[in-house]
Amino acid sequence: MCDPTVIGVTSAAMGTYSAIQKADAIGKAGAINAATMRANAGLADRAAGDARERGQYQEGQERLQTDRLQGQQKSGYAAGNVDVKSGSAMDVLSDTSMMGELGAKIQQNNYAREAWGFGKQAASQRRQADITEQTAANQAEGTIIGGIAGGALDASKFIHLG
Repeated sequence: MCDPTVIGVTSAAMGTYSAIQKADAIGKAGAINAATMRANAGLADRAAGDARERGQYQEGQERLQTDRLQGQQKSGYAAGNVDVKSGSAMDVLSDTSMMGELGAKIQQNNYAREAWGFGKQAASQRRQADITEQTAANQAEGTIIGGIAGGALDASKFIHLG
């Protein structure tokens, strides 16, 4: 028959080895999940940059449209022999300019808010990746400690038998 001490030590070693393997798997899974979250954060950063660029483009388009409209208005007034530098014609052109600038600022603001949202999403994903890594490390550590304690408990049972 085998010596109970040998059986106990062997059992403790196997339990500890099993815990180390499980802890390694937990750590790797946490790292993979965190890497995925960081990759998604990078995509959100790119989406934020894209939103800013689209905002600049749309802002410019809004101003071009306003310029075209003012050109049409000036042409119409000129065809009617109306002085565009005074009176109602000047008021209309001024209002058109003001409304065009308002439209450009609205475009800029809308895309800036979209970019801000993507930026917040990226920051959140990075924080979640950090939390995931820390949680995995804590779980892995706990698994190893539990495996060692369980192995020691098993060993003590066999040793007391001997």
